[in-house]
Amino acid sequence: MSLLLIDSEGRNFAIEIEPQVVAPMIAIMSAHGNELRAALPRGEDLPIQALDVKNFTIAMTPEGDLGWQIELSSGVLMVLKFSKEQFRALDGQMTEVRQLVDRIVQ
Repeated sequence: MSLLLIDSEGRNFAIEIEPQVVAPMIAIMSAHGNELRAALPRGEDLPIQALDVKNFTIAMTPEGDLGWQIELSSGVLMVLKFSKEQFRALDGQMTEVRQLVDRIVQ
């Protein structure tokens, strides 16, 4: 896979990326976006584009860890690995999620 970048003078640069690196790269780039937002002067913000999720299922990594496999509309598959404690915390938050899903927007 290649990522094509174009500089301000119109020159093209391509970066070769192995397919297994795409999902971690998205997460790392998102983290850097958060760092950029935190460094902005008060009252300024950067636009955020949500990732459109097509499907998600429970997954298990080759090492036996539980996680969520998320498929984006673009076809990118990501597995987010969670510890048992994180899954328990997530379970506690699902009541709030269900309430938000059922809420009527006025």
